Amino acid sequence: MLFALQVFHTLVAVVNFAALFYMLYAHWTGKRTRLLKFCYFAIVVEAIAIVPFGLSCPISLWVKHNYPHGTPDILIPKWFSKRLIEWGAVLLIFALVPIVYRHFRPRPE
Repeated sequence: MLFALQVFHTLVAVVNFAALFYMLYAHWTGKRTRLLKFCYFAIVVEAIAIVPFGLSCPISLWVKHNYPHGTPDILIPKWFSKRLIEWGAVLLIFALVPIVYRHFRPRPE
């Protein structure tokens, strides 16, 4: 059961980071595709999952609660997985900069 949960959590993290990197690419190049809409959906679902838990992953909290201390909840190195949410937030901010810029830039008259 634990290994299946670790695989699932790893896949979720990979999909979320792929979505963030694609959003970064699409926003900075001005591309609008169906894949970008899927990326928005993936990030919104992730936000809905982590915000109620104080920006902590519910899978991580569940593993900490139900398994011995130090049991990994994801199949990536601990030094990398410790900061996934923070790095994801930074990527999201960089991905949204072009949208904010386009919204607030002066319009030629």
